[in-house]
Amino acid sequence: MQPHLAYAAWAAAAVVLGPVLARRRSPPSPVLALLLALGIAAFTWGSLEWRLSRRGADGLPADPAVCLTAVSHEALGTLRAVPAGPQKRLVILQPAALSGGTPPGGGWHPTHVREALAGDLGPALLGPPGTTVVWATDPDRLHPQAMVLLDAGSRLLYWGPAPQAFLYLALTEIGLGRAAEAAAVFERGLRRSPPTLPVQFDAGQLPVTLDDVRAGAPAFLAAVDGADLPPTERAALAGAARDLLARCGAGI
Repeated sequence: MQPHLAYAAWAAAAVVLGPVLARRRSPPSPVLALLLALGIAAFTWGSLEWRLSRRGADGLPADPAVCLTAVSHEALGTLRAVPAGPQKRLVILQPAALSGGTPPGGGWHPTHVREALAGDLGPALLGPPGTTVVWATDPDRLHPQAMVLLDAGSRLLYWGPAPQAFLYLALTEIGLGRAAEAAAVFERGLRRSPPTLPVQFDAGQLPVTLDDVRAGAPAFLAAVDGADLPPTERAALAGAARDLLARCGAGI
């Protein structure tokens, strides 16, 4: 948003005040007119700067309209940046780990991202051409060939192909201190993955910090080591878990 665009808001006031001032028997002096114009400009600039600069406890703009504009701008940029490819299915995921459980009635969580994108409307109009964009809350129902974006509440993050999205979700669960859930997600993700899975990791696409992941890594590995699996499968899962942590810089 540009502060000077708010000057247009004074157009209505000019339309109302213009005839009133025109009926004055003597026009205001040039100095008074200049001071009035400067005062209006300063007030407009200052009030809009204050509106744009206010931040809430979450670091987002405190003004609802400014907040949704900022979230929408970033989210649409993420949508447009999805790499072009043969896959025509794009999923925006709202996992329970970030959304506080399953939404009532099987609907969607009313996050800043969903509101800023106007639900299905924004992705349908401004998403990648020829791509079907859907929302989902259950990662286990992701189409294996889908590309996945994460609704992180106030940000839209790119998680890539569905098998890679499971790895990002496992890292998210680790960073949130949900070791058992992370181990379960990781196991399910590996079972759904192709034999070789090239992982493109970007810490900026995690809704948690790498420090959070490092802090939760010991409990995650302990949960993997205690998984109710045959010894051979458990050993393979533990090796893959340590490899994932090492790849993202959270190995121990």
